[in-house]
Formats: sequence, structure tokens, C-alpha cells
Amino acid sequence: MKPSALTLCAIICLAASFGAPRIARCDEQSLDRTVALVNSELLYLSDVRHEAMLAQMMDAEKRGNPVNAPEALLALINRKLLVQYASQRNMTVDNAIIVRRVEDWIAGLAQSAGGREAYQRRLAKENIDEEQVKRLIYQREKERMLAQRAAASRVQLNQADVQAFIKQAEAEGRCVEQAVLAHIWLPYPPEATEEDRAAVREKARSIYRELENGAPFNSLVRSYSQDAATRAQDGYLGAIDITALDATVAEALKDKAPGEFTEPVMREKGCQLLLLLHRITPRDYLYRERFEQFSQDLIEELRNDATIEILDEELKRGVETLRQKNDSPDAASR
Repeated sequence: MKPSALTLCAIICLAASFGAPRIARCDEQSLDRTVALVNSELLYLSDVRHEAMLAQMMDAEKRGNPVNAPEALLALINRKLLVQYASQRNMTVDNAIIVRRVEDWIAGLAQSAGGREAYQRRLAKENIDEEQVKRLIYQREKERMLAQRAAASRVQLNQADVQAFIKQAEAEGRCVEQAVLAHIWLPYPPEATEEDRAAVREKARSIYRELENGAPFNSLVRSYSQDAATRAQDGYLGAIDITALDATVAEALKDKAPGEFTEPVMREKGCQLLLLLHRITPRDYLYRERFEQFSQDLIEELRNDATIEILDEELKRGVETLRQKNDSPDAASR
């Protein structure tokens, strides 16, 4: 997931809202202190500050909303419990994937700051080391991926579950399957003659031959697609409900696997070549629903067996209030 246009200034302002810069400088290390214990693992005030900043920067549901210290600490405790569970079972994550995610985030921050040089100037002005930023993002992404693996190991689905989900979702009018697509769009010119239309169709077939010969889809998007809204995003259309697709498009995609492209699809206003990036199946939808519940169930199970001590009284009261709120009937019904 790439960052939205979140500026470094906003991140730094969030850090300052805790009364000190979010990323501890060398001369501030002495101000750090232990605030909690999760089994044998110590959590520091700097960990809480880092989590609050990164949550607002990286979590879609948190962007634009302040993340307070108790909320950050509760998230940290829950994640540490899942990571410890994963580590005890020798679960691992792909380091190369984490590194790519870190680079994506750093590139996004540089872009939001106005370019790499502007980004470096901002860091220098605030006396923040980019390597520190990278290390923080790397550690958080690694822990998040391990936590997800831990929770995923508890999710059990069978075909009967999936069929029951499809039946209920369809009865409620909910989407049960989506296709994530990119496209190359070649429109017919205004008041096109049959000869004009034939030329566009031939162009589409020519592009299709380039794809068959191994040309990258995103490169051909930038060279040929006339859809200005998606050309800069490699033709990305997003996730589309299968039932909302035009019949000719649905037919063209019917037997395609992720990563495969269609032959030119002749539409009323032009020709379209589609790349299937991913299918979101009924099993995926059900998994998402079950994952959150299984994750929370596992956290509660681990919490009951864990030694958790919050040493800061103000943080302790805040975390207890949050937990009571999350456990209330109103929260469960939302």
C-alpha cells in the first residue's frame, strides 16, 4: 500500500503533539522510559510515540485522525502478543517484501514533500535521520505481517461456509465477487465513420500482438491508452463488482487468471484491452470477515495467558477505557 499525499510537516506536527519529536534524537534518549511490559518484552514511551505517528501515516482508517497515546499503546500490546505467538511457532515473513514496502513508503514521503531534495531538506531541518525513519517503518511492517500470519493460522473455512456466505450475501444484495482490473482504452473519434472504427480496432489488435510478444502492459498503457484518468496509474481501474461488468467484458474475463490480458473488447464507444490483476472471490470476502473476529479472539486468548503490566498510570487508565469501549455491546454491533 502506498502512502497518500501526507506531508512530512503533518507527521512532524503529530509528533510534536506528544510534547516531543516522534523520532527520538540522541540528546533526548535520556527522556525515554519504560511504560509497559508484555510478557518479557519492554515497551518504551518512544515506542508509543513511534506507533502513533506511523499509524496516522500508514493506516488508511487512521489518516487525518489524531492517534492518542493509549490507543497507540493498546495497538502495540495487541501486536506484540500476536508477534510473540508467531515467533513461538517459527513463523516467518519475506524480508524482500518488507524492504519493498519500506522503499514505497519512503518514495511516497519524498513525493509528498515535493521531491527527494525537498524531502532531505525537511529531514535535515527537523534533525531527523532517514535511516531512523526506514528502521521504524521496517520494524512495524515486519511485526504487522507476522501478526497477520498468526491470526490467519486460526482462520478455518470450508466449502459449506463459503456457500452459506454467498447465499446470505446475495439475499442482502451484497457484492460477493470482484475483479481488479487495468485497461488500455482506445476510443472511436467523434462522428466516426466505419473506416475510422476499423482503424481503431486494428490498432487494438496491433497492441494485443505486442502484449503477446511480451511487451509490459503498463508500458503499453503509457504509450497508447487514451484514458487520461488512468494512464498515469498504469491503467488501474480498481476492484469492480463482477455483476456490474458489461456482458462483453465479463465474457472476455471469464476464463482469465490473474496476470492474463484479454483480446481487444469491442465496446460501443471504442476498444478496450483488459489486464486481470486479481480476483476477489466469495472465499476472500468471507476470510476478511472471519479474519478480524479470529484475530480478536486470538488476542483475547493470548491476553488471558500473558503477563501484561502498564507502568504509566495515565496510559493505564486510557487503555482500560478503550478496552471497555471496544468490549461494549454498541461496539460489537458496529
